[in-house]
Amino acid sequence: MRQGTYPDGSHWQEYWALWPTIDTAFVLTEGRDDAWFALDDALVLPGLADYVRGSLLAFRNATG
Repeated sequence: MRQGTYPDGSHWQEYWALWPTIDTAFVLTEGRDDAWFALDDALVLPGLADYVRGSLLAFRNATG
């Protein structure tokens, strides 16, 4: 988990979990245009927001 505070004082939290394989199906309950990406592939996606890149790098560091 990672958490922080935005400049306006509101708080955010992220929760992560390792998924056993990208071949395992899951049911999306929110969001659009979601897809599986290997971590290294996700980090080089064009247009990836800086805060998302930071979250992915934090996940990599937390999970080894």
